[in-house]
Parts: sequence; structure tokens; C-alpha cells
Amino acid sequence: MLSAGNHPQPSFALQPVEIPREADPQTNGGIHWVAISSRCILICFLSGEVCRWYPDESELVFIDFGTKGREKRPLSKCFLDDKGYHALISSVSGDVWYLHFQSTKARSLSKLRGVVVEAVAWDKSYTESGTNYFLIGTRDGILLEACIEGGKERTP
Repeated sequence: MLSAGNHPQPSFALQPVEIPREADPQTNGGIHWVAISSRCILICFLSGEVCRWYPDESELVFIDFGTKGREKRPLSKCFLDDKGYHALISSVSGDVWYLHFQSTKARSLSKLRGVVVEAVAWDKSYTESGTNYFLIGTRDGILLEACIEGGKERTP
């Protein structure tokens, strides 16, 4: 695309995003990892805190990891499906949590204990209530297949 002066226009423009004050990276130790999908932003901080932010609705919530998850949890990565319904959050110590878009409480996935998740490939046939089967790539180079339906984890 050319402008009036025949100079190329960028395909996209980078613009800073103003994060709400409650999620200020400086007070949360800095940002470690971000996952974005369908106007949903999941931010993992170096402090171990995680927040979900819907900028269009100005809605920001910090995720509750329960009593066991309250200890310091150095996070590895977080993953969102294409529509932002389902998320996986992984720690460097091998804890994995599932987060549904309608919940503020992450659920520990006991069948994945000891797994450090490096990649997730979501099945396109997932629904709001379930993930259908999806693939997980681990730090150890193993591929796993998992499914979360009605809040319960299943393996094939």
C-alpha cells in the first residue's frame, strides 16, 4: 500500500497498551509471559500472579490458585485457545492449571503433575464447556493428548 507521497504504509502499526493500574508490571515483579486471544489477555507476572484482562469491557481479575497454589510458583508459560474460552498455565516445577473463561479460580490438573508445558495445540472443535482433545508438548520432548470436559480432565 502506498501513501500520497508513494511511500509504503505499514501493514500494521505498533501502539502501546495501557495496562490497568491493578496489573502494573512494576508492582508485580514484571511480566513473564502473555497469551492473547479474541480480545482476552492473560498476563503471567514474575511474582507468580496471573491476571485475565478483557480491555474492551475494562474487566480485569486476578486468578485464584487456591490454598496449595498460594506458595511462590515460578511460572513457565500460559496458553489460550483461539476464542479465549480455555487456558493452561504451567509452572517451572511441573504444576499445570486449567482456567475456564467464566471462572476466576484455576484448577490444578493432577494428571499432568510433573509436566512442564512448552506448547499447546487446541482442537478446533472445542466448545465453551469443553476443550475436546488437544495436544501438549512438554519440556522433555513428549507429546501428550488431553481433554477437559465439564471441568474434568480425561486422557485417551
